[in-house]
Amino acid sequence: MVDWIKPVLRIAVPVSVLIAILTIVTSPWAYLQIEEYKQRYAQRSDFSKVVEGQFLETDGGNRVFFIEPSTNNKHQFGRIFAREVKEEWIGILNADYGDFVTNYETGERFIELGPGTRYDIRIGTPEFRASKFNSVTMNINRKSAYTDEQIRNQALDKIKARPFTKLIEDNNPRSDSQILWKLSLPIAALNLALLAIPLGSVNPRMGKSADVFMAALVGMLYMNLLNVMRGWVASEQINLWLGIISVNGLFTALAVFLFWYKVRIRKPKKSHEHSTV
Repeated sequence: MVDWIKPVLRIAVPVSVLIAILTIVTSPWAYLQIEEYKQRYAQRSDFSKVVEGQFLETDGGNRVFFIEPSTNNKHQFGRIFAREVKEEWIGILNADYGDFVTNYETGERFIELGPGTRYDIRIGTPEFRASKFNSVTMNINRKSAYTDEQIRNQALDKIKARPFTKLIEDNNPRSDSQILWKLSLPIAALNLALLAIPLGSVNPRMGKSADVFMAALVGMLYMNLLNVMRGWVASEQINLWLGIISVNGLFTALAVFLFWYKVRIRKPKKSHEHSTV
């Protein structure tokens, strides 16, 4: 059984190194790209988010549009439904069509609604009024522009997007919990590879399925303990390095014990010759 250690480590060590690279370098970079994309999308003007057949919120949710596709070539949009909240009034508009209009001097963009009806209701009262219009212009507010550096800083606020060096510099429990996870995964890969050797040794009395079940149980227990320890580190119930050493050290000790136990029970017993006089 001990002869299996070197062949297993030849595969397990490169895999552990790869896992370390993925968790410490690649994963934060990927999360950072995703968060930056989300931030850039959130900063787009409401004008660029207009999609036919979908609801669009603008002005912080105080205005909602629903735009139907145009049925002719004269106008960009078909029927438009809009709801807007202004102070103590809720306004509901129905228009036959709509077009984008741009003020090239100021750069502001608007939706110009064609003929339709507007209903206004005073919040909390029975007061109600209705009116018809030939044309109404509604401003599509542009989001405040952020620089690339500001967008990146907002993305870096997400713990999963922070590089490993930033996590170390943070020196806070939340970042320490991420450090524990990132350092423990490659160690866990090595421990589980070594544990697979004694656990994969089939006991004829118990059958192969029992060892497979034990291996799966050990793997799930390992991951669950890592998650528990990560939570404890985040809540300052335990020190970072104590958390790393305790869980990973426990399973390293378990691997050593299983090797010793399996080798001991397989070691041939010495036979004693009894002579009679």
